[in-house]
Amino acid sequence: MAFVPSVKSAESVTRFVSSSVGTDRAKVSAVDNLRADGVVSDMLNAPSKGADRSFYDGWLKPHIILGFTKTVQELFATDTKNLNDGQKMTKRYWQQQVGSKIGDLRNAMAKREAAEDSTPRQTTTVGDRLRKKIDDLIEQVQKTENGITDPAKVVASLKTAKSAI
Repeated sequence: MAFVPSVKSAESVTRFVSSSVGTDRAKVSAVDNLRADGVVSDMLNAPSKGADRSFYDGWLKPHIILGFTKTVQELFATDTKNLNDGQKMTKRYWQQQVGSKIGDLRNAMAKREAAEDSTPRQTTTVGDRLRKKIDDLIEQVQKTENGITDPAKVVASLKTAKSAI
């Protein structure tokens, strides 16, 4: 009898997939809207020292934080000096998550930009790929000195196969 996980496991997998599909859609929507507003992936890199940080710190980070729970938002609003060591570690973790989410958006935008900038790939037919592979085989047979009893017959057969394509 085949192994069948529990109903609880099945429901968990279904919830996971459902939420991850929703997450993917939300990311695509965010990228679409940011691109429409003129944001490019380079704008999602932390500005270098002395550079203007108004978009990054004044708009991007706060909107990332708004996506977290109210508890996490309150943690960000609390001055770090007023936190105990455990709370400081928790705040540090969530600060890393802010960077991670910005990185997710930046990578998605960079992929979109690369797709928009790239030229369409030249597609080949199955026949073209088969003919190329047969040409490669013919070349290998002609170079081989051992293992094939009648190389001329093999080459002739391959050429016949190639002409049938």
